[in-house]
Amino acid sequence: MRLPRLLRTTPFRLTLLFLALFAAAASAFLGYIYVASMWPRRAR
Repeated sequence: MRLPRLLRTTPFRLTLLFLALFAAAASAFLGYIYVASMWPRRAR
């Protein structure tokens, strides 16, 4: 089964790549904020 023509285009694949990179960076940033904000509470 072949993919539809849109899914095989380079711009669509680059869009998916940058979307995945953005999601990973945003998740890492929010995870860092969560850990940094919870650290003082655990130290007590």
